[in-house]
Amino acid sequence: NYCVTAEYTIYDEPTFWGYTIKVDNQARDVNGNLQSAILGADPKGDITTAELVVAPDFLPTFLGGPYWVVAYDEAEGYALVSNGAPTVPTENGLCVTSSPFSGGGLWIFTRRWQQDQETADLVEEVRGMAEDLGFDT
Repeated sequence: NYCVTAEYTIYDEPTFWGYTIKVDNQARDVNGNLQSAILGADPKGDITTAELVVAPDFLPTFLGGPYWVVAYDEAEGYALVSNGAPTVPTENGLCVTSSPFSGGGLWIFTRRWQQDQETADLVEEVRGMAEDLGFDT
């Protein structure tokens, strides 16, 4: 995918299934075709733990997957988000995530719209943080 965006909006009232956050994901493929999905999110436990349950908003929250904000820096403009704990060992001694619903994942979000050297350097810096935490990137 190219030009992937995610916009998070707090609902005025929880949805039927209990989601309190709307996640509007959009991406363009190599041909410029738009793909989008609306997801629901809800903090898991105390909101200071930086854990969310996320799923398509038409599903109940108990079917949602774990999304952990592993690292975040507002000033630098990045977030490192994991689909749960890195528990599956890889050949290089690090681990990847696994989820029965989404298959697992690790994402680096930036607030930068341009793919330039400064953005590439930031992504590499955050990738290094992930590896220091045991994630295979």
